[in-house]
Amino acid sequence: MTRDEMNLTVCAIISTLAEGDTSLPVSESILYLGSGVNMHTWEVLRHLLLSGGVVTIENHGVLLTEKGLDMAEKIRQFETA
Repeated sequence: MTRDEMNLTVCAIISTLAEGDTSLPVSESILYLGSGVNMHTWEVLRHLLLSGGVVTIENHGVLLTEKGLDMAEKIRQFETA
């Protein structure tokens, strides 16, 4: 997976998390399966999301942080531009 593909996948995950009720966690396995990547690549994506401070993961439930919500809004603005 190239760097651009990795960035696109991170943006897709953030956008997906922002679509529903952001107070409810999304199953990590749903995001993994939906991303269509292998387990090693998922672990890299997971690390990027966590280390970037855009998500928290507890009991395999993923929630956007305030930083993640802000990033989701920027992605949404970019998509509509």
